[in-house]
Parts: sequence; C-alpha cells; structure tokens
Amino acid sequence: MMGTIGSGLALPDSFPADEFPLASDANILNVFESEDKKNVRIICSTAMDYEDILAFYAPVIEMMDSELDMDTGKMYMGSSEKYDKIVLMVNNTKTKSESNMVSLEVTKKQPTIE
Repeated sequence: MMGTIGSGLALPDSFPADEFPLASDANILNVFESEDKKNVRIICSTAMDYEDILAFYAPVIEMMDSELDMDTGKMYMGSSEKYDKIVLMVNNTKTKSESNMVSLEVTKKQPTIE
C-alpha cells in the first residue's frame, strides 16, 4: 500500500479534489490508488501554517466522526453518504522542515444493487 513516492506527483483522476481540496502550494509526495480506484490516498507537503491547514480543512473536519491527537498533529476519521472511509491527517512538522504534511485517504462506497 505504499503507492508511488516522489515529488510533484500528479493528482490521480480518481481523487475527489472537488470535495477534498488541496492547498494551492501542495506538493504531492505519495499517491496510492487501488486497482478498482475505490480507495485513493495522497500525501502532500505545504508551506501553510498548521493552524491555517486546520482552518482550510474545517469543512472536512466537521463531517468527521472521530479525532485523534498525535505527537505531530491530528488525525480525523469518518464516513459520509458517498464514502465508507475518510481519513485526514495533518502533521505539524514545519518546525523541523520548511513544510507541514497532509494525508487524505478516501474509500468510495460500493454502488448498492437493488
């Protein structure tokens, strides 16, 4: 589940960027996409301050079911009408480097057969 690792990677078409936007300066460092394209994860860096990232993702955070404090930031987990799983991790690493890290992973729901 490592996916592709690099710098300046392209955002996969299967990632719902309209619902889960990226910072304007996002540098995509890791992309994972399942074969069926139902599960997609991106990890990116941004020069945005930690608190600004949390404010930027406030609409996403509001729909999450749980929040977990981590040593380097926060992890939010939830689901929605369209997604079985949504995971947002925001790492406050700017003090050790020039950027903070954001990870977004979504798993699309399987269509229901009626």
